[in-house]
Amino acid sequence: MSSDYIQEDIRIINLYSQSATQYLNGTLKSNVCFNFKNLLEDEPDIIYSTLGVVNAQIPVSYYTINEFNNVLLTNLGTITITRGNYNATTLRTELTARLVARGITGMVVTINASTGVLIFTTTTVFSFLPTGSTAYDILGFVAGTTYTKVGNVITAPHPLNLLGIQQLRITSNALACSNSDSTQMGQTNLIGLIQSTAPPFGMILYANQTSYSVLRAKNISLVDIQILDENNFFVDFNNIDWTISLQLTIYRRVALPSNSRDYLVPILATLTTIQNTLEVGNQGSPTTPPLGGSEATPPDASTDGGQGGTQDPSEEDFLNNDSNSLDIMSYNKQLPS
Repeated sequence: MSSDYIQEDIRIINLYSQSATQYLNGTLKSNVCFNFKNLLEDEPDIIYSTLGVVNAQIPVSYYTINEFNNVLLTNLGTITITRGNYNATTLRTELTARLVARGITGMVVTINASTGVLIFTTTTVFSFLPTGSTAYDILGFVAGTTYTKVGNVITAPHPLNLLGIQQLRITSNALACSNSDSTQMGQTNLIGLIQSTAPPFGMILYANQTSYSVLRAKNISLVDIQILDENNFFVDFNNIDWTISLQLTIYRRVALPSNSRDYLVPILATLTTIQNTLEVGNQGSPTTPPLGGSEATPPDASTDGGQGGTQDPSEEDFLNNDSNSLDIMSYNKQLPS
């Protein structure tokens, strides 16, 4: 039987973006570093460690249209949509204004109320070009396709998509776990996923229930955090700060002391108290059988010094009696030898 058991060493790591020691993408505040010291060291008793995002408070200060999806190339020049949050009406107004600013006049932008599809109407020779256009997904166009007017009209094949960021991916090189992502079809540095469910300018309150992963690293000092959207673009928090708390759990192999029966002393005391309580209760209930049998057994004077009664076993008798002994290992998590 093994003489070791597993001990959990749980540590909370609280991260506040305002206290980061490095901002690798400036006021976006989604690629930062924290200069900890000896957060985790490779020690001989460590079996493995796990890590996960315990909770997070993240402001929805990022926009539906941002620097990663606001460019639209045409045969008449580049249109750059102003960063911000839009609905169908305000986006139509913005597109018209950007077209006019580019010298493209006479363009009418409408939306089909039933299908949610954008329609561009113009008498000018006009095309949308895929190369360099980052706003295609937002406007309902298919990547890699050129759209040229047919009968003075260009109709997007898919509905306008103003849902914005739907998922926040928390990644880290220093804290990488053995997780996978379909966008890379393999292992990534993903350590947590948070749904973007709060409205614009609201606050996401996240609490983890079950998701913890095995940590690859054995030594950790510098902690880097990247917050990405579902397309693996950095989230732009517009200089607004967030907080994320991580749980690091270290599983250690701990040897039992040589006199492992010391662990039985409090257990013995509890069992003795329960037995005495039951015996006192049975003295007033003749119909209740005594503890340990269905029929009462008269005391044996030859074994109790002639006192005519039973004698409570001592603690030493209990520990030395094989029939009464308890397997201490059933009270501890086990490891194979």
